[in-house]
Amino acid sequence: MEIRKVNIKEIERVMEIINDAIRLLGKNSLQWQQGYPNINTMSNDINNGDLFGVYDENLLVAVVALVKGTDKNYTEIYEGEWNIPANDNDLIIHRIAVKEEYHHRHVGDLMMKFADDNTAAIGKEGFKSFLYTEEFSFVPPSVKCKSNFYYP
Repeated sequence: MEIRKVNIKEIERVMEIINDAIRLLGKNSLQWQQGYPNINTMSNDINNGDLFGVYDENLLVAVVALVKGTDKNYTEIYEGEWNIPANDNDLIIHRIAVKEEYHHRHVGDLMMKFADDNTAAIGKEGFKSFLYTEEFSFVPPSVKCKSNFYYP
């Protein structure tokens, strides 16, 4: 499997993967059940160069948005605080989704390792990466345990 930036021409496949995730998340969670993410969100990720895809023999099977910089949505944490203050060197993992038939193939692990490797490649002092999970989100425990990310 290979990871590379997603091209806008692949937006239909991206939305298949996102809609698959929305359906699956809806079984156990409220996350992504209110019309987000949508085609505009995903198109913006692609156009900003933030959306990466996992390809199995050129078939897009998973996506993850890796956004650099401070995100105003994460500057205030309820019932807690960041151990390390947010700054412009942060790498925020957004909108991670895997096509259902690729679950249990460690594709999530591959994306998290890719994010971790790219964080280290920046080489900036104070650079960190984190995965923010809201109280109603669902991130498989196996993905959380295998990654080196901060969780508020």
